[in-house]
Formats: sequence, structure tokens, C-alpha cells
Amino acid sequence: MKKRLCVLFSVLVIFAAFAMGCSQTDPKESYQNALQKISELKAVDMDMSMEMTMSAAGESLTFTMDSHMQITEEELLMESSLDLFGQGSMDTNVYYKDGYLYVDTMGEKIKVASTLEDAMSMANTTTGPLEEDIIQNIQATKENGVTTLSFSVDGTKMTDYVESQMAVMQDMTDMGEIAIGEVTGVMKINEEGYPTEVTMELPYTMTIEGETITVDMSIEMAYNNPGQPVTMNFPDFSAFVEAA
Repeated sequence: MKKRLCVLFSVLVIFAAFAMGCSQTDPKESYQNALQKISELKAVDMDMSMEMTMSAAGESLTFTMDSHMQITEEELLMESSLDLFGQGSMDTNVYYKDGYLYVDTMGEKIKVASTLEDAMSMANTTTGPLEEDIIQNIQATKENGVTTLSFSVDGTKMTDYVESQMAVMQDMTDMGEIAIGEVTGVMKINEEGYPTEVTMELPYTMTIEGETITVDMSIEMAYNNPGQPVTMNFPDFSAFVEAA
């Protein structure tokens, strides 16, 4: 079970990164405008919620993760809470300030000298660019200045993307097989051209140690006041111990 949880959590992190990428890689004119706007931001404040229900052998389990993230050119704040099947939560908080990475998880607080790039990589806040043709069937509506884009994602290409990312994270010979169904999503863009909300539904199956697990995942993201200054509220770092 521990191995299965580790695999599923790895997939969840990859899908989260994919969702962030999608919000920046919507095709055609709306995509181009949103991409340009996001690339010009000096600071980002966002919230993300994920829910994943997995079913196997007639039983179902659900876990959720909620995250709040703020990024500027010099600082990082990422606070996450993972609820494991209703059996309790695990909080992991990552911060970067004044040349140090701070990690607070499972009652342990450590700090280590780091660059912001390394801190963002550890917190899984950056992804490589996705191919534009992975997104398809886009429809757009506009009401009260808000543009809503509905789209789907090619499941086969999405499977290839996830497998390539997981191969970087760990040995694929131990990962089993992944098959992703049709992914659907909605992105809302405000009058200034910034993405403000992204939601996605991601169905897939995994075969781990000969057992097939059906998974339904939903992701919700919100960019808070895009284009506006971001103020971070850091904790007291005096209790963090420098790693050896």
C-alpha cells in the first residue's frame, strides 16, 4: 500500500504541474494573449485544490490536497495540506527568503542555503513547456468581460506526457502502466487578459503490481488578483534548524 500511495502521489504532483502548464498554453489568440500576460508577471498569488478518488476491488478511497502559493522574483511561499483518505492530514510548507530554503513538514523544520530556482524546483512550481496540439476542441464564450474557454486534452498524448515526467522522477520499470481518458477543462480570462480560474477533470487507470486502479481526479486553480503586487506573510524562522 505504501508503494501505491507513493506512485499515486507522484502522479498527482505531475497532474498539478500539467494544470499550471495548461493555464499558460491555451492555443490560438486567447492562448497567445494569456501566455504573454503570465510571462510578464513579476509576482503570482494562487490557490489550488485537488481531489482524487481511486477505486479497486470494489472499494473506493478519496484524498485531497489544498495549496496556497505565492512567487515573486526573490521569494517563494507554498503551503499545502494533504488529507489521506479521511485518516488525518499532512501539512508541508516551503518558503524561500534571503537566500535560504525553509521546509516545515511532519513536525520537522529545516533550512538550507539555496537559490530561488532550486527552491522552486523542489516545490514542483515549474514545468517544461507543453506542446500546443495536446489541447483540442476549444470553445469560447464571453460574458460581462470574462472569456470562458472550454477544452479537452488528447488522452494518448497526455499519457505520453505523464509517463515522460514520471520517468524523470523515478524508474518507470517499477511504475506499472497508466492509461488516461479524455481530459476536460475550463479556463476563465478576465478583461485584462489574465487567466483567473482553471478547472480540469482527469480520469485514468493505473496498473500497479498486477492490480488495476481506476482514478478520477479534479483540479481547481485560482489566480488571485493577477497583475497586482503580492505580499507574503512568512512565519518566524528562528525555530528552523540548518541542515548538515
